[in-house]
Amino acid sequence: MPPIFNHIMVREEQDISNWILYESGHFTLKLARTFFLGPRVPCGWGKFIWSSYIPPSKTLVLWKVFHGRLPTNQHIQNIGLHICSMCTLCEKHEESIQHLFFECCNTLHIWSSVR
Repeated sequence: MPPIFNHIMVREEQDISNWILYESGHFTLKLARTFFLGPRVPCGWGKFIWSSYIPPSKTLVLWKVFHGRLPTNQHIQNIGLHICSMCTLCEKHEESIQHLFFECCNTLHIWSSVR
């Protein structure tokens, strides 16, 4: 037997898992997330967009907008792909979340007709 095995103790007890980062020793995904990412910060818009009266496809778009992950031309360029950054709706300004939802003349026309 190799010498390394001389230091291993074998017992007839049942093995248990024990997560030493918390006193209880229990492991949960919530505790792991808190350990690696820190405690969650509550957001005011979360309960609004994750509600039953907004379809999931629209909720996902809103989530991407609030997290700056909507694939606008500007976002795609920021991750390293080289494409034209002009707004595909007005072709006058750089396409960003701010421009696409609040500044583009075509978007403002759509918003005014929704009211």
